[in-house]
Amino acid sequence: MRPTPDEQLRGLRAVLETTIAPEVTAPYPTDLLATVVAALERLEGEWGTVARAMRDESAALDGLLADARGVVDGAAADIERALASAPPDWLDRDAARAHYETRRAHLAAVVRELAPDGAAAPDLWAGIVAHLRMHLSGPL
Repeated sequence: MRPTPDEQLRGLRAVLETTIAPEVTAPYPTDLLATVVAALERLEGEWGTVARAMRDESAALDGLLADARGVVDGAAADIERALASAPPDWLDRDAARAHYETRRAHLAAVVRELAPDGAAAPDLWAGIVAHLRMHLSGPL
């Protein structure tokens, strides 16, 4: 596919930086434009890693969810069904996102059940907290 997504993002960023930015002089729009350009630059560098990141985080979530099955009551059956389901085609963006979001939703249910301090399963709680610190914002 030409132009590639990388090329399109780079082109959009270049238009903003070379054509639009010199015409913007007010402080707030200048700051806003800089934020948009930075976001485009980040997307340009990272959009291709999203599927791999979702796959890897989903695998990590599967480990946490497997550990949670014996600790939580309310979410155990749903977790069991999710863990038994086949992984998606990670190149199918919609299927990958649905799989990933389902895993995150199950983890949220575990957190709600163990909250506020995870005292019922301190090792699992520590693993969840560590995972969330590393993956708080998601794959991008």
